[in-house]
Amino acid sequence: MRAGWLIGLGALVACSGETSGLPHLALPIGGVDGQDWVTAYYFDNNPGTGVLHDYTCSALTYDGNLGTDYQLVSWAKLEAGIEVRAAAPGMVTEIQDGLSDHNHAFEGTGLGNYVAIAHENGYWTRYGHMRTGLRVAVGDRVETGDVLGRVGASGATAYPRLAFEVMSPSNTPIDPHAGTCSTLPEDTWELDDVYHAEPRVVASGVSVLPFDFEAAVLPRPDMPIVTAPGTGVAAWVLVAGLVPPSALQVDAIDPTGTVRLHLTGAGPPTYLGLTAIWVPLLAATLDTPGEWRAQIRLDGNLLLDRTFTLAP
Repeated sequence: MRAGWLIGLGALVACSGETSGLPHLALPIGGVDGQDWVTAYYFDNNPGTGVLHDYTCSALTYDGNLGTDYQLVSWAKLEAGIEVRAAAPGMVTEIQDGLSDHNHAFEGTGLGNYVAIAHENGYWTRYGHMRTGLRVAVGDRVETGDVLGRVGASGATAYPRLAFEVMSPSNTPIDPHAGTCSTLPEDTWELDDVYHAEPRVVASGVSVLPFDFEAAVLPRPDMPIVTAPGTGVAAWVLVAGLVPPSALQVDAIDPTGTVRLHLTGAGPPTYLGLTAIWVPLLAATLDTPGEWRAQIRLDGNLLLDRTFTLAP
């Protein structure tokens, strides 16, 4: 038996001469980083294919990404309503609204429901994949932090996210982060998102089978688990920023301290902004009443160490 993954799931780049006079930008999304959303994919600064460079020269992006993607950690967060906010003062110049906002399989096209805002000196920003029911109209004047709408899953997407794009006066995409592989000058932007160079656990837990990830991650992944004889469980972690290659190890330890299940394998072969790793521990293995322990390690680092009780 192997561990499995459950996945949530060449262009021109502006030269330094096109980054003078940029407005200062604030974070374009509400909620809390690591609790409601993660910065899943950054701007790809390499115009070729097969080599990924975010603004730090790492690979937290995908080929041809011309924006910054903020991915919600679950569909329930979409239903809760995470705000999309204007990153700088300006005027709404274009919108699209009314498209399906619960796409699960890239059944839409483009940015779906979106808002475009013109800023000073000819720069503009665009906010895509939003929910139906935008809060602004063409011609509206907005200030930094004004609510434009809510994060959705409209357009070409399979999960809820905000695609945030910045364009120069000549309509050339710009990376809104300053770094080694970005052409942006230092201290030009005021984005509040924190770059996480290492994978981080967003949520983790043990849940009774059959496994329903949405039910597991919300609302109480830390609640005590008591399972009846003959019932299996799933050990799982939700990880942000998992860059290949990675090595996975899963252990199930019985009440006597004996390792009853030991699995090893490779992690996902490509970078995924947000990845759910889950492993079923079947009833045939869970044959001793008492307190069991499930552990998941990634590259030797302990991501999950959770106990659960098997009733007599």
